[in-house]
Amino acid sequence: MKNIEWIPHRILLLSYLVVIIVGSVLIYLSANIRISYIDALFTATSATTVTGLVVIDTEKDLSLLGKLMVLLLIQVGGLGYMTLTT
Repeated sequence: MKNIEWIPHRILLLSYLVVIIVGSVLIYLSANIRISYIDALFTATSATTVTGLVVIDTEKDLSLLGKLMVLLLIQVGGLGYMTLTT
């Protein structure tokens, strides 16, 4: 098996994917109502990329942990993530 060369743009992409996947799992588990994993994944991706698109009502449908997770993803996805990795 060939070793993967860890060049900066691969590290950035993989860590971005890890943040989105972990965030989507936590949002999925912290929902007050039953939501699909795709909705949680979309919400996490939207928060991380700071687009502001939502398919669920964040205030009503997420618990405190879910709301904090969305806020954390917005912070990480904005300039905070680029600042930390560079």
